[in-house]
Amino acid sequence: MNFFEAIILGLVQGLTEFLPVSSSGHLVLLQGIFGIEDNVVIFDVFLHFATLMAVLVYFFNDVLNLFKPPFKSLLYIIIATLPAVIIILLFKDYIDLFFTGTYLCFGFLITALLLFFTEYIDKNNKNSKNYNQSSEINGKRSLIMGVMQGIAVIPGISRSGSTIAAGILSGANKKSVAKFSFLMSMPIIAGSAFVSMFEIDNIAIDVLPFIAGMIAAFATALIAIKIMLKVIQKSNYKWFSLYLIILSVITFIDTFIINIW
Repeated sequence: MNFFEAIILGLVQGLTEFLPVSSSGHLVLLQGIFGIEDNVVIFDVFLHFATLMAVLVYFFNDVLNLFKPPFKSLLYIIIATLPAVIIILLFKDYIDLFFTGTYLCFGFLITALLLFFTEYIDKNNKNSKNYNQSSEINGKRSLIMGVMQGIAVIPGISRSGSTIAAGILSGANKKSVAKFSFLMSMPIIAGSAFVSMFEIDNIAIDVLPFIAGMIAAFATALIAIKIMLKVIQKSNYKWFSLYLIILSVITFIDTFIINIW
C-alpha cells in the first residue's frame, strides 16, 4: 500500500463510516480495485480507531454524560451492543465469506431499499394528522437498533443507515435517533479494532501511509457526522439510495457477468 492509496482509503473510510453507504463495503471494494492484500487488517484497525476518535470529539459532552447517574443512556448503549456481539460470535465464519467482495452488490441493494422505504414511511407519516414523533430512545428501540447494527457487520449493509432506519421506523424522534446511532457505534468500532489486533502477526509496516490514512479518516469522519445529522432531520435519503443502486448494479455486473466470462 502506497501513500496515495492510504489517503484515499482513509478519506473513504471517514466519509462512509457515518454516511448510510457502508464503509466496510467501500473498503473491500477499493482494496480489490487497488489490489491491496498486505496489512489490510491492521490498516482497517487504524482507520476505525480514527473514526472512533472523531465520534468522541464531536460528541464529547454526550459521552461524558453517559457516565453520570442515572446511567440510562449508557444502559441503552449496552443493550444495543449485545445483539451485534451475539451475531458476530454465532455467525463469524459465515460473515467472513462476505468480506471476499462477492456479495457486495446485494448488501448495497439492501441498504438502498431500506433507505428508500424509511424516507417513504417517514414522509408519509409527516402528512398524517396524527403524526407525533416525540418518543425518546428506550430499551425496546435500542434493542431493535442493536439488531440492525449486528446485521450491518455484512459489507454493503450500512451500519449508520440501518440503525437510523430502525430507530425512525420504531417511532423515536430523529434527533434522539441520530445521536444514539453515533454513540452506539463506539463499542462496536472499539471492540472490532481490539479483537482484530489479536489477529495481526508481527509484521513490518510503513508508518507514514498509516498516519496519513488515519488523519484523512478522522477529518472526513467529522464532516460526515455533520452532514448525516442534517440528512436525518430532513429524511432525505434518496440520493444515497440512488448511489447505492448504481453501485450495486456495477458490482453485480463485475462479479457475476464480467468475471464469469
